[in-house]
Amino acid sequence: MKKFKINSYQQAGVNLKKVHKIQNTINSLLFKTKNQYTKNFLIGHYAGLFSFNNTNFCIHTDGVGTKILVAQALKKHNTIGIDAVAMNVNDIVCIGAKPLVGVDYIALSKEDDKLVNEIFKGLIKGCQLSGIALVGGETAILADMFQSKPNQTSYDLAMSVVGVCQEEILDGSKIKQGDLIIGLESSGLHSNGFSLARKILDIKKWGNKMLTPTKIYSNLVLEILENAKINGLAHITGGAFSKLSRLGKVCAKGFLLDSFPEPSGIFKEIYEIISNPIECYKTFNMGIGFVLVTPPDQEQIIFDIATKFKTKAFRVGKIIPQRKVILKMDKKEFELANY
Repeated sequence: MKKFKINSYQQAGVNLKKVHKIQNTINSLLFKTKNQYTKNFLIGHYAGLFSFNNTNFCIHTDGVGTKILVAQALKKHNTIGIDAVAMNVNDIVCIGAKPLVGVDYIALSKEDDKLVNEIFKGLIKGCQLSGIALVGGETAILADMFQSKPNQTSYDLAMSVVGVCQEEILDGSKIKQGDLIIGLESSGLHSNGFSLARKILDIKKWGNKMLTPTKIYSNLVLEILENAKINGLAHITGGAFSKLSRLGKVCAKGFLLDSFPEPSGIFKEIYEIISNPIECYKTFNMGIGFVLVTPPDQEQIIFDIATKFKTKAFRVGKIIPQRKVILKMDKKEFELANY
């Protein structure tokens, strides 16, 4: 097998420790902006909370990262908008909220009406799949900030989405030892880990798979919330399964991931190249794009609803007392997070 000089996220140019330091700095500053609409700050979670007229709302913003470079390489831009919507609505639903409306932001190296039209095909499709309305946005021409190749327009894409919350915010505080961890299958890489994936995968072989749109889970999860008791939700994005610590810090519990499905397809290729379970499961979703934490007697309800939505569900682990995220494979344990 070909040996790759780059086989970690840090070697690909992303130092997660430094990223977390930046995030912590930002989070510590947010309190300085608190006002009468933000009595219940939810710092460092999946969405920001605010209230108006005794109703809780939430807001989230996200982009699609360097997946755009794959779209440019393949000259296929009509699905990247689905990713922008998915990255937002999937996060919004993690606190039990229903996504309502969104706005987009497109930055371009030059005016390119054809490209914007292609991007909007995906944005509209994503909004239709998730049931949100796109109510506005911003298009900026930033020629001095982008380096464009001849006959190619460079761009960036992001979105913000607002949702309305249930009476009870799902922040993970109800998670208990013995709860099960249920994983919902992903459609592929989704929109994270591309700084590494682009450097280790042959784009001629894997390009179309890499560009598969992020799966939109919001409608499925909302129906589960209506019919089953759920104690915690996690969208598996940047940091992959180490991000479960976001819930673990709230409930003071840990996560034992001991029943993952075998990596297949593009994830099997990545696993064989990297040959490091910690790097794989801290960078990529490895086939599981969303996680629900639930009491054992609710498992079948979740499986039945997932089947209705043509989504495979797996029991991937359980809640443990140790404040860690532990991956167990082939009788070996790997620590993904310690908090």
